[in-house]
Amino acid sequence: MLMSLRPLMPLKGLLANQPSLLEQLRQRFDLRFDERDPRDLVPLEVVEQALLLIAQSGRPAISYELAAELEIGSFGVLDYYLHACETVGEALTELFKYHEIVTRDYGPLPTRLSIQGDELIAENVLAPDAFPLAASRLRYALMVGCFIRYVQLLADDNTLLPTHSESPMAPFLPLSEHAKVFGNNMVWQAKRSAVFYPATLFHRRLRNANPRLRKLLEQEVKAEFNRFAASETLAQQVLNGIAVIGFSRVSQGAIADRMGVSESTLKRRLADEELTFMGLLNTCRREEALRLLAETEDKVDAVAAVLGFSERATFERAFRQWLEMSPAQFRRETRISLFSGKPIDPNIVRELPMLTNVAQQILAVARDESAGARKIAAMVRKDPVLSARLLALANSPMYGAGRVNSLEDAITRYLGVNVVRNLALTMMAVSVLDTSACRQFDVRRFWVCALATSSMAGLALKYKLLEGADKDRIETMALLHNLGVLLMVANRPQDMERLLPLLDECDSHDDALNLERKALGVSRYQAGYHLLLHWKLPAELANMVRALDPSQPVADRPMERKETVLVRLCAAFVSDCLGNRGDHDYLGRWADQASTEFTAPPAEFHQLAILTLASLPMFLAEANNLIPARYGNPGA
Repeated sequence: MLMSLRPLMPLKGLLANQPSLLEQLRQRFDLRFDERDPRDLVPLEVVEQALLLIAQSGRPAISYELAAELEIGSFGVLDYYLHACETVGEALTELFKYHEIVTRDYGPLPTRLSIQGDELIAENVLAPDAFPLAASRLRYALMVGCFIRYVQLLADDNTLLPTHSESPMAPFLPLSEHAKVFGNNMVWQAKRSAVFYPATLFHRRLRNANPRLRKLLEQEVKAEFNRFAASETLAQQVLNGIAVIGFSRVSQGAIADRMGVSESTLKRRLADEELTFMGLLNTCRREEALRLLAETEDKVDAVAAVLGFSERATFERAFRQWLEMSPAQFRRETRISLFSGKPIDPNIVRELPMLTNVAQQILAVARDESAGARKIAAMVRKDPVLSARLLALANSPMYGAGRVNSLEDAITRYLGVNVVRNLALTMMAVSVLDTSACRQFDVRRFWVCALATSSMAGLALKYKLLEGADKDRIETMALLHNLGVLLMVANRPQDMERLLPLLDECDSHDDALNLERKALGVSRYQAGYHLLLHWKLPAELANMVRALDPSQPVADRPMERKETVLVRLCAAFVSDCLGNRGDHDYLGRWADQASTEFTAPPAEFHQLAILTLASLPMFLAEANNLIPARYGNPGA
């Protein structure tokens, strides 16, 4: 009997401090975790003997340690299908229906589900001597531990344990170790393996129930299940051959050679079963596409290349024909299960660091309409790094200044009090919020978003695409619009580590905001609102940023609404371009959308977009100037 390598893959991390033990696994069992595919099949005896070796080397609870590593996505496409179900009971029922898919990876799961009175029971009927050897007992512990862990994942409750359990074995660890997995009420050497939960769990609704995704994935799960029942069919032989040869080199002739028949014979045999080589190739491509998008971090372009498509656009058209959604949308809808969805807690926000005294003094002076440039410059000089950055910005091509040597000139002639306030606030925010735990966060890109959005909105006013607007209000919204990202990264670094790549693959900026709300409970604009209030900035300033979220009520004043829409459009354009969503066609679509909001023709907005796109390298250079070591992100 064979079993996949998948459940053993976490051993690389669990045994990181025991390199000699990892080397023994490599030498004795060929368990090369860096080199092998998790789907590789290994003899069941290898799994059992590897667990026994680790247990005898000082890790007797290794089966339970491995079970605790089980996460959403461990069962591949089946996993995302189960998490799209309506209730825990529906998901478990489907799991038992298709349990053979999981059995290959984790061994036999409980195969019978029932409700008796007020109890939900998952069980296998087994003889007390079903696991006579120590190695087989370890595999049993892994199997049942994985099932209990999976119920926790479905219920979105890492503390959920069975109310009581029955095991055909005698305890092989201290009872306290078993209790961590099975709970305290355990019957040993029983006639069955069973775990009991309150019957109400059966009807608990899944947090990410998605009937549409469930329906789309059901045919994929059925197809995978059917292949277990008919592994030697002609179709399966062709599919196996495609997987071995690879999409970039496969052909009908190559498959025929592998099977030892002529190409014409293969074609005839396929036709007799109402099949074609291209049809099976597309089936294999579809299944591998779903696996790569659901289980790996590969970019959509890379997935398209692996599947043998000449370009991403061709792959996206094919994928839409398969599942009626884009590859990026499929990845979002499956990966959303990985996030808690719990909103960023205002109480946690209150625990964040406050701004430095210098920053608070600058902001206080900037709010004082009677304060001149000299007084503001005096405040800025208290922070030499901030002074140098503002002078560098005033001398940059972005503001068109020449040789500006004094902060007073920089503030009076080029930057203005409003810009100084917002730049100072953002620089201080970068310095006090720790984003180093999230490697995916790029502080340079954060600054490019702020500077480019501000410049684009400013150009729109310069070209009179929105007349009568409040320049200071637009500058404030543009420079501060992305501030909430800092809060999201500092507060939920692990979630953002997974979320940031998905945001880049969203089909639009609005889709990215929706994904943020689903994953973290708030969008970047809502998070920015909470952060600004925490730092005791005027509510008017916080409300400006929150208003950028399309889910928020629109402003009462028509001009304020138009100003908000302008900044939102500019922010979306910059974000889409930096997220690789801004192709040549996108410029035209964006210009048409902007034109519907304002009176200017699309051609003028198209020109605005081209100018901004051409200026992105300049903004990147300015971003580098704004993040010296003191303010930088070590992970960027």
